[in-house]
Amino acid sequence: LENELVPGLVHSCLHARTFKLSDMLRRLLRAMLYQNRTKLIACEEIIRTTHEPLIFRALAACNAQVRRNACALITECFPLMHTKDASNRNRTQAEWKALNERLLAKQLDAFHSLLSDSCCEVRMLAATSVGHVLRDHWDSLPAVTVVKLVNQIVDLSHDVGSVAVRTKALQGLAMLMDCVHAQDALRKALPSVLSSHIHDPSSRVRLQCLQILLQLHLQVRGIVPFYEAVEVTQLLELLAKDKEQEVKVKVSKLLLSSYIPSEEEGASFIMALLQQQPQAGRGFCLHARQAGCEPSTIATIIYELVTHLVYASDSTSNKASKRRARNRDEDQEEEEGHESSALESEVWCNVMQGISNLVRSLLVRPSARKRSQAHSEDVEIAFDVLKKLDKDHSGSALHKLYQLAPSQHAKAIVINLASLLPLKHCGQLAKKCKKVCSLAGVRGDVGDVGLEAAASIRALCCWGLSSDLITTMMSHLTPSGSKSPDESENAGGATPDAKRICRRMSYDWEEEDIPLLAHLIELLACVLSREEARQEFLQEDSCENLVDSLKIFTTEYVLAEGRLTTPEDQSFTKKCVMVLCKLALHYSNATGATEVAGSVLQDVSKQTLVCMEGITTEGNEESKVALLQVIEALTALSSDALLLNIFSELAHVESAIEFARKVNAFAMTL
Repeated sequence: LENELVPGLVHSCLHARTFKLSDMLRRLLRAMLYQNRTKLIACEEIIRTTHEPLIFRALAACNAQVRRNACALITECFPLMHTKDASNRNRTQAEWKALNERLLAKQLDAFHSLLSDSCCEVRMLAATSVGHVLRDHWDSLPAVTVVKLVNQIVDLSHDVGSVAVRTKALQGLAMLMDCVHAQDALRKALPSVLSSHIHDPSSRVRLQCLQILLQLHLQVRGIVPFYEAVEVTQLLELLAKDKEQEVKVKVSKLLLSSYIPSEEEGASFIMALLQQQPQAGRGFCLHARQAGCEPSTIATIIYELVTHLVYASDSTSNKASKRRARNRDEDQEEEEGHESSALESEVWCNVMQGISNLVRSLLVRPSARKRSQAHSEDVEIAFDVLKKLDKDHSGSALHKLYQLAPSQHAKAIVINLASLLPLKHCGQLAKKCKKVCSLAGVRGDVGDVGLEAAASIRALCCWGLSSDLITTMMSHLTPSGSKSPDESENAGGATPDAKRICRRMSYDWEEEDIPLLAHLIELLACVLSREEARQEFLQEDSCENLVDSLKIFTTEYVLAEGRLTTPEDQSFTKKCVMVLCKLALHYSNATGATEVAGSVLQDVSKQTLVCMEGITTEGNEESKVALLQVIEALTALSSDALLLNIFSELAHVESAIEFARKVNAFAMTL
């Protein structure tokens, strides 16, 4: 057994080509020997005699995979020891102890060399291996050596060459938290390590730091409080600016007991957080349910915040009206009143956004748990608290908040909250949104729509009113003076095909219609920018007709007229092309009708070439630059089309190549 079988297994384990095969052989050795070493002294001597000659040779091998296998094996069989068998029976106690000390020192030196290995994969494994060894044998190892090993793990946590090494080093330190003897060392090491890596560029490192902080807060409180290891301001900065969802959830879980200590005190703490750290407060509210806050507690906080906001807004409104009446003739005090009003508006928006995020945390859950019973209960609790606020069940609470909103931004936040709810819960607010999105009477310069209008049109889409929106847009994209050549054919009352009429209409737009159509384009851009609204909008059957109408308007009027002379016209042209192509691509991607986007990109490319030829001979430099920006956007969207296999036909590919060739020639003239 000890002469052939075990040495053969050890040799195969050390020189396995893959780490997975080496792990399988280690499991076999564990079942044969390592699990029985405390029961049978003979197993201990077999382990030493069969492992010592091979394992130290493998640790010094040139092959990094062999060193990695040796690192895993020496961790598994640590510590190798001499036993008092027949060969050592004549040795004195001092000699036997010195023999074991030399062997232990040899093993610890091997760990030192592994922690500074040139291969990052070896260093990764060594960091967790040393943590495992120190956790299980801390009190039996020399104190000086233990300190050196801990310092080396701390140094590895600053390894700039590998994210994985930094992560594994932190995991090695986390393993020591279960060891009572290691707590003094961790009390000195953890604050500096965690505070320097909590903003690490890698999300894996940040998540591991937060995992250690959660252990300090929830499991091992005797080492150091989490707020002393990392400043709370750093955690709030993560909550406000970090892009990783999981990071924000862990930070929220860490701060949950601090900002929601009880159901009664939660609202006041959340209010203070939203006023002092608005971004962090909004992030905390959004992830409160995922962090483990009870839904009943969240419902209580929502109720108290809304109630406070309504009463505070009524009081502020009354005071502001009295102040304006009293200081009507004093300019300085009036300016101070405007500044105070702006400050109050900002606070109002922050608190309202926090309320909206708390409601969203109950209504919107991760996809894996979307249909779970717990999520259904959360939704019921959210509706119950809204019904409690809305005594007449007709949307009065939301409408009251909408009326009290001090700015367009605040109104948009209220509408975004309403878009999470079914239409029957929104009452009068839905009518307000329809009125805001009405295109009647729109006049003025071409520009971005307001925040309120953008939120309103997204809410209408989320409520399932996309069909009415498309009908309204189609009516404005078809001028009143436009006539179809097939009108005489349909005099008998037959219903014409919508797509055929759209493609055969003779359009005649007037200059006074442009502000309204520019507003329509901006509204479409708002719909496409939000996934929930976009999905509902694209599911409508009439969406393809809207694409056709917008394509005709863009190609036969905007590009055909060459509207690139003024900055306003240049912006309008770029917006039309971008919105049309994006709408077509999203529609083709959602429905599988790739010919829709293919046709749009082909027609826009052809008309752009015609426009390019006219500008090359007559246009100024500003017009050329503006057209080149349109072409740049069109090229990027065509690349998206290639990824969606829209240009699958050979004719489409050839025309795209010809378009690119002419664009290059046009760019050379600039």
